[in-house]
Amino acid sequence: MKKAPLAIVAFLLVVNGLVGFTACASAVQPATHTADQLIDQAVVLLGGQPGADRIEPKRVRETALLEQARAKLNQALAQDKSNSRALRVLANVYVNLNEYVEALRLVNIAMDLDPNNAATYSSRGTIHFLMKSLPDAEADYRCSIELDSTRPEAYFNLGTLLHHMGRTPEGEEYARKALKIDPTLGKAWFFLADKAALRNDLDAAIEMYTEGLRYDQGAAWAWKKLAELLEKRGRHKEAEQARDQARLTT
Repeated sequence: MKKAPLAIVAFLLVVNGLVGFTACASAVQPATHTADQLIDQAVVLLGGQPGADRIEPKRVRETALLEQARAKLNQALAQDKSNSRALRVLANVYVNLNEYVEALRLVNIAMDLDPNNAATYSSRGTIHFLMKSLPDAEADYRCSIELDSTRPEAYFNLGTLLHHMGRTPEGEEYARKALKIDPTLGKAWFFLADKAALRNDLDAAIEMYTEGLRYDQGAAWAWKKLAELLEKRGRHKEAEQARDQARLTT
């Protein structure tokens, strides 16, 4: 049998190789992520849990993480411009960047799309709080509670705001309401402990800081505060233990 010229054989080998490479490359291409998956990925980058409707503001400082989160949220919005959750989380990115005006614009769009969402009101309340528009923040937090009275964060946020407005006793009451819903909310215990310490009720403050630290052991500042209070009560050994914990968590 007559052999094919070497040039033709080489050409066929190259073509077959390219076809095989293309098929292999196509096989390993990742599937397109849904909008919800992209939002969850952004939430994790911002320090939240997948599925979270909103996350704590001012949690992330690394610009690279914020840019990655923003890129994922923009991809989600490219798939669905009316995704109010993506807009809320994107607003949080801008809060972390201290761009409150843009954050407020985004959350207002989310509110237009979904006007009865408690998380949207809570997000806008936090932005108004950071912008020092305290009456607007109070109105938003109260609307959030009206729409969903089961969210402890909403009560705690309102309590903190009322304290900043000079209405501390009312603020403490809302912190207690938050703890009735979720007794493990460490920051609510810390809030109440701080106010007890200001009243020089040291034993109550020590008890509340200790309780809060059961649920938020990474709060170095709370360990330090507890150590100070224990020293004032003459409980030096316990104070040293609290300082050791503070050093371990910084």
